[in-house]
Amino acid sequence: MNKQLVLLLCVVGVLCGPVNVMGETKHCGPNKIPFDPDTEGCCHLPLPLPDGTWKKTPYPQNEPDPCSIVPSGGAYAQVICYNGNKYICVYPDNFPSEWKPPKASQETYEAITNCITQHEEVHMGQDIYCPECTAAAKHPPGQGYMNECIAYQDSRDCAFALPYSEGQDNYLRYITKYLKDNRCPGWYP
Repeated sequence: MNKQLVLLLCVVGVLCGPVNVMGETKHCGPNKIPFDPDTEGCCHLPLPLPDGTWKKTPYPQNEPDPCSIVPSGGAYAQVICYNGNKYICVYPDNFPSEWKPPKASQETYEAITNCITQHEEVHMGQDIYCPECTAAAKHPPGQGYMNECIAYQDSRDCAFALPYSEGQDNYLRYITKYLKDNRCPGWYP
C-alpha cells in the first residue's frame, strides 16, 4: 500500500493510527515515542500520562486477534480495550452446550451468537470506558446496572425474533432470569 493511499484512507476515516508502511518507524502520540507495531502498541486513554504523553505498550499494534489477549473471565462476550481501542469479543467456548451444536442447530447457534454480539453493540453505544490500555472495558460507577438491563432487554427482543428451538428457548430463559433476578425496569414474563 503506498503512502498516498494510506493518507487518503486515514483522511476518510477508514484507516487511522500507527501503521507500519514500507518499513517506516512508527511513533506513538505527539511526543513521538518510537515503536514497532509488530511487537509493541501505542495507547492514549482519555487522560494522558501526567506529562501529557501517550504510552507505549507491550501489546502489538498489529495483533490480528485482540480478543485472544484479554481473558474472558468466563463471559459469553464483552467489550475489551486493546491499546486503548474498544473491541467486541464473543467467546463461544463459554456458551452453554444447549446453545451450540450438536445440541442446537448451526442456524440457532449463529442466531444466538448474533444476539450476544448485538448485546455488546448496545454497550459500545453506552458510556463505557477503558480503565487501562488493555483490559475489559468498564461501566461508569453507578451505571452498570442500568446499562446491563438495557442490553439484556435488547437481547430479549433479539431472542423473541428467533425461530423457536430448544436452544432459542434455553437462551430466552437465561435472559428472562437475568431480567427478573436483577429487577430490571420493563421486565415482563
